[in-house]
Amino acid sequence: YDVRSETEFSCQSEIFIMYLFTQLSAWTLVIVTAERVISIIRPHKVKLVCTKNHSAVALLTTTALVALTNIPIFFIFGKYSIPKRTRKYGDDSTPSSFNSSSSSRACVIKEDGGRSKSAFFTSQFLKQCLLPFVIIFVFNCIIIAGLVRRQKMMKRRSYETTLPDGSLQIRTKSGLKKVVSRRDASLSVVLVIVNAVFLACTFPIGIYQQIMANIPERGIDSPGHVITYTVLVFIFYLNNSLNLVLYYVSGSRFREELRSLFYCRRLQDI
Repeated sequence: YDVRSETEFSCQSEIFIMYLFTQLSAWTLVIVTAERVISIIRPHKVKLVCTKNHSAVALLTTTALVALTNIPIFFIFGKYSIPKRTRKYGDDSTPSSFNSSSSSRACVIKEDGGRSKSAFFTSQFLKQCLLPFVIIFVFNCIIIAGLVRRQKMMKRRSYETTLPDGSLQIRTKSGLKKVVSRRDASLSVVLVIVNAVFLACTFPIGIYQQIMANIPERGIDSPGHVITYTVLVFIFYLNNSLNLVLYYVSGSRFREELRSLFYCRRLQDI
């Protein structure tokens, strides 16, 4: 059962929801990375800036902006009629030797022109892939640079441990430095991997849509296009699953929060 073929509104709503949540996933990653940038640049103010209320406002604002930018979907998507001409048998010499008919394609861009299709997919590519990637890449560079600078500063410092009687001072390297350094290195690796996964999973479908926008409608139904597009869509949605796996494997705090999400209420009810 294909809900998109029922009415134009169901088609438009399905397309709108699909683009809304896929783009929101990318921009949520931007928000999370921005929080990490603040924690590196202004570690003493991160608790004042990155509060639950501020996070909720940022997420709601981002959701509203993404939704507004996708409103044109309700005007450009729908059923598109394709005119057809069939030759009459037995008479092919007069202008009336052709029968005119039409068929319709559900849930496509209604205008028959490369400009509208190309403009739509270009805007989606910018919002969904290119802009989030550029911002995340810049943020990751700032984070890695900040971590490297912090590590160098910690190497130059040594911690003084004073005995209870105050008679002796021993300059030693704190074990905390090793813990923080190891944690920072792990975080840097995870951020680079997440960025690489985001690029590898989202760019192919965006580039392919740019190519298909310039191909006639008859080429869209070819088996090669259907298989290629299905594989690229699968890779695109695989990005979210891979991010979840990366966060779970590398983040002990994320694992604790995820476990509490599923088990905390059950334990409290018992």
